[in-house]
Amino acid sequence: MPDLGPGWRSCAATIAGRAVNTDNGDILSTAETTQSAAQIDDQTCGKEAIKKASRAFAQEMIKKIASRWTKDVSAGNDVHVTVRKVPSFRMASDFRSALTHHVRGVRNVSQRSFASGTQELDVTLQEARRTSRRRSRRRSWASSPCASWAHREHSGSRARQVNLA
Repeated sequence: MPDLGPGWRSCAATIAGRAVNTDNGDILSTAETTQSAAQIDDQTCGKEAIKKASRAFAQEMIKKIASRWTKDVSAGNDVHVTVRKVPSFRMASDFRSALTHHVRGVRNVSQRSFASGTQELDVTLQEARRTSRRRSRRRSWASSPCASWAHREHSGSRARQVNLA
């Protein structure tokens, strides 16, 4: 800072931090910022520098967290689904295919196992913006075995078990 004159104080504040996802310990973002201020007394000078550094730090963290969140959401969320009372391998295959091709919001379905009438699936869901092209196809399978699962999934329920009767 240039010469401030007699009685003026120059202060600087540095803030550093990181945001951590408490579910899995991943670091979402880190930031560090230093801001300076000039005031007549030390206390006001320090307060002003801290306010400026806090604003800059918060803006940077919000931008980085929002960017990370957008990236994570667009990558899709995985849901483990257990389907019980599946009468045959053919029905299990049809169910998996119907989820993949007819349920809005489903990007991918991987079958973990099928034994004794129980099917284990990993379903990758995608963000809503990418699902609009599937809306017209959704109506054509209303009588299929996975229609009730799709209805529960899209009405806010977190159903992870399905019984095919």
